Amino acid sequence: MVTTKNWSFTTQIEPQVVPARSRPLQGASVASNTRIILPFNKLMEHTTLDATNVTIKDGNVVLACQFTPISDAASTTLFIDSTFPSTGVFPLEKTVIVTVTTAVKDTQGNSPLPPYAFSFSVNKAPTLDVFSPANGATGVSTGTAVVLPFSQSMDPSSLVYGTAGTFWLIDAANVAVVPGTVVTSTSGTGGTLVTFRPDSPLTNNKAYAVHVTAGCKNLQGEPITNSTVI
Repeated sequence: MVTTKNWSFTTQIEPQVVPARSRPLQGASVASNTRIILPFNKLMEHTTLDATNVTIKDGNVVLACQFTPISDAASTTLFIDSTFPSTGVFPLEKTVIVTVTTAVKDTQGNSPLPPYAFSFSVNKAPTLDVFSPANGATGVSTGTAVVLPFSQSMDPSSLVYGTAGTFWLIDAANVAVVPGTVVTSTSGTGGTLVTFRPDSPLTNNKAYAVHVTAGCKNLQGEPITNSTVI
């Protein structure tokens, strides 16, 4: 007599990050204030989504971050923001490596197999190293234009003239903004050249100051590193 033995088992989908929806994408070049977004395909145990189990590194250096998991009825998305000391952004011109280890778990205690990892690079910030008139210049023509040569292509919407904007020319004595016209063009090095021409000649033998703020940003949203008054 032949004896038949039967048994049963149940399969289960392992928790995984959904690569097509994660941000930044693998190999992307991003602004330093970018947010890392890791969407999982299942509901995850929030207590396992931390800096121990999800590492954010520059080489072997662990980068300080804040981890915020948010769940809906079927899945969890982990939001990660840099808390890099003193700046709150990822370090410039570095490659950031994100690794989701098998220590993270879904609400049934399952772990992703294998671990998931990807990397992205952080943009170089634009600078404003040379400008005209030079800082502290004297004997400047009353008909001069203010020229700001940024080192990179800038977001036009971030170049707004006036004290409510991101740069302006001011009468240092009367604290009055000088009215005028702004023209942008491309410099010989490929950056953005901003030229401000006053509507009328400046007053002779009077001090003026140019204010440029970190509100001036490149096309990736990276602010200039040397906001200044000249």
